[in-house]
Amino acid sequence: MKFELSHEGKILTLVDATVLERKQLQISLSKKIPNFNFFPEAVKRRIPNNGVVSYFHKDKYIPVGLWQEVKWIAETFKYKLEIKGLGDALFYNEVSRDEFQDWVDDKFEGAENHDGDPFIPRKYQVDTAFAILTNKISVSELTTAAGKSLIIFICIAYFQEKEISKKILMIVPSIDLVIQAYEDFNEYNEFLSSDNKIKLNIKQMHGGEKKDFKATQNIHVSTFQTLGNMQAQYFTVFDTVIVDECHRTKSNTIRECISKCKNVKRRFGLTGTTPKQGTLDSLTLQAYLGPKVIEIKAKELQDKGDIADVEIAIVELEYPEEVQDRFDLIKKDLKEDKGKLLKIEQDFVIKYKPRMEMIAKVISKVQKNQLVLFHRQAYGKELKKYLEENTDKEIYFIYGEIKKDDRGEIKKLMELGSNKVLVASFGTLSTGVNIRNIHNILFVESFKSDVIVRQSIGRGLRKHKDKDKLRVYDFVDVLNSSKKNMLMNHSRVRRTIYNEQDFKYVIKKVSLS
Repeated sequence: MKFELSHEGKILTLVDATVLERKQLQISLSKKIPNFNFFPEAVKRRIPNNGVVSYFHKDKYIPVGLWQEVKWIAETFKYKLEIKGLGDALFYNEVSRDEFQDWVDDKFEGAENHDGDPFIPRKYQVDTAFAILTNKISVSELTTAAGKSLIIFICIAYFQEKEISKKILMIVPSIDLVIQAYEDFNEYNEFLSSDNKIKLNIKQMHGGEKKDFKATQNIHVSTFQTLGNMQAQYFTVFDTVIVDECHRTKSNTIRECISKCKNVKRRFGLTGTTPKQGTLDSLTLQAYLGPKVIEIKAKELQDKGDIADVEIAIVELEYPEEVQDRFDLIKKDLKEDKGKLLKIEQDFVIKYKPRMEMIAKVISKVQKNQLVLFHRQAYGKELKKYLEENTDKEIYFIYGEIKKDDRGEIKKLMELGSNKVLVASFGTLSTGVNIRNIHNILFVESFKSDVIVRQSIGRGLRKHKDKDKLRVYDFVDVLNSSKKNMLMNHSRVRRTIYNEQDFKYVIKKVSLS
């Protein structure tokens, strides 16, 4: 197979290939939208090609971000591969790793944090920043608590000082992360000595902030929801795009924003969880941002003592015999409709009073600060009220309707003191939010998403002076005699994820009779 770079460096154009090679490219770079068959017919009719998304257009064109995927296909199927023109279009070779380290050492010389301790980036953080610098399109997979904000700050500082980039757009998934990025970057700049500070002029853009679309700030940090309302001309001023929590790039709005940035020379994403290779989400992420260039796993940083160790207790809640008999019959009747069966199980367990009582007892006994994560708003409100009435803990509550200022105040309060409980929705607290003083995390509703599992545990991985390890309580509902109900299936998926991440766990059985 022979390719050449075209369309101003954005497309790989196939110039020579056998029929078999073209066919394999079509197969490998085309995937059906997950669960497409379960979409309503009205939705299906608006999606072309029967739900199949192909990144091999007209048997000829492939987004340049998939160049590593093309290389993998060639290696897997023993095809000869030649790609002309990658060079300067995708790589920056003007600085060596040692030269970059020298620059970092000089930039952070004399830097001190608020406690007066030296503020020095760790080696893996410098390695990641260097990988981003030398690859003009890239994705970095970094376990939560690896210090993504500092890595991005290092990149921004280098880009600005060396005049590699003049105008940067950073896309984040939530208002919380807009504010957090603004505060983190300014704080890091404050830590630097007076001679080493960078020109940092950040524009925050989100629902509660005034939208000055002609803002002259050199860095714009925005939610993708806000950017979805912007005219195409706005995006043309940026030469660099950063996407934080980039596993969300499957969102149409994020993809549209990236596509509108016609003049960007660099684009890169960071996430704690990249999609599995060969999936549609993986192809989409690479197509828009580029290949994964570095991976830092939790176990690696735990072994170095950079983040907290994890201890997981899987608490299997065994329901009374009459409940199990009932769900044996329900499973038999609905064995062909797993979606309906799952909903019945979910609705039942959150309304089962002995379960609520058991969870409250655990929360009452657990020491130090706790993060209790739920999915459904109504259940979260009910749980919060029950804990307030039946425990002596200090209870805080965050979900989608809580205002950003109130969220910020709650997070500050959680950093102070101990034996506090934050009841929060997965949507608001599972991704990107920093609270170091979290010692325990409780999963009180079931899920099986690899992204949610890893991101949620990540909320407690940051080290704290009083934290010996992070303890996770994973509540599992055993609803039928065979232990093969849908919520137990979710638990088995979570265990697989724990094993993949080298998280140790024990299983504890608790009777609700």
